[in-house]
Amino acid sequence: MKFILILMSFLQVSHTYAESRVCKTNADFDLLVRSLNLYYLDSGVYPTQVQSLEALVSETSNGVKSLHFPKGGYIGKVPLDPDGEDYYFEVIESKIGHVVVVWSDSNPGLFDNKKCKSELVSITRKKA
Repeated sequence: MKFILILMSFLQVSHTYAESRVCKTNADFDLLVRSLNLYYLDSGVYPTQVQSLEALVSETSNGVKSLHFPKGGYIGKVPLDPDGEDYYFEVIESKIGHVVVVWSDSNPGLFDNKKCKSELVSITRKKA
């Protein structure tokens, strides 16, 4: 009987841990996409792959002074995914606007042995 109670407790903790990882990843994706879109609204361009997400933290990462760059940056620091790995982004320009993709290559599943990509896509329409 004790074994069953211990097992049930472990499974509940494991499930809660997995849910917290997903919640953190979703919150990070939301923060990064919103910050990238604010950067675009202020500067008219998205950061480049070379600048990376650090362009959201420090104005000097892009080498260009901006009158619109907020004091303290768009974010205080670039978050890491739940495994301590970096997030990445890509901006794809289309006829209707921009597609912003943010992803992490870490494994978001607690019991999943294969690596899988988590990503969030945001579409920003061009002004008419």
